[in-house]
Amino acid sequence: MSGMADRLSIKVASDQIGSPTYVPHLARSLGQLIETQAYGTYHLAGQGGASRWELVNELFTRLGISTRVIPVSHREFPAAARRPSYSVLKSVQKPYIELPPWQAGVSEFARHLVR
Repeated sequence: MSGMADRLSIKVASDQIGSPTYVPHLARSLGQLIETQAYGTYHLAGQGGASRWELVNELFTRLGISTRVIPVSHREFPAAARRPSYSVLKSVQKPYIELPPWQAGVSEFARHLVR
C-alpha cells in the first residue's frame, strides 16, 4: 500500500470482512498461550472485524496520507481462491486470550513506521 500512497486515489475491497492482526500482538499472545500449557486449536486475531478498505483507510489516516481510498467490490480483483465474505475470528476456547482491537495494531504499526 505504501507504494500506492502517492496516487490521487486507490480502490480497495470493502465487501469482505476479516480480522486484521498486528504480528507483535500475535507473538505476545502466542507466548501467553504457551505458558498455559493448553493444547488444541486456537483462533488468535485482532479484535473486531474490518474490510481491507477499512484497514487501508485507517492506516492512511494515521499516517496522514491524503490518497483517496475508494471502496469497491472484491470482484474487481480476480483471485485464484474464493474467500468468504465474513471471516472474523474470535477466541472461544479456554484459556481466552484476546488480542487488542485491530485499530490498536494499525496505530502501533504507524508509530513504528514513522520513526
